[in-house]
Amino acid sequence: MKHVEAVLHLRESGFNARPISIKRRNNPNPLFKRGHVIRGALGILRTATTPMSAEEIALALFRS
Repeated sequence: MKHVEAVLHLRESGFNARPISIKRRNNPNPLFKRGHVIRGALGILRTATTPMSAEEIALALFRS
């Protein structure tokens, strides 16, 4: 985005790119805090004796 803005400034010096910049929205999950699910999944994978699919990891998370 910075490069695009620099080129637009070369073409038109008074151009303001702020109105078209990307807005990031953070919608937190009300059930889990940030990082809670990944820590649980990594804990399950650490104790696993065999490779697990995503479905098996999800089921193990629900069981725990």
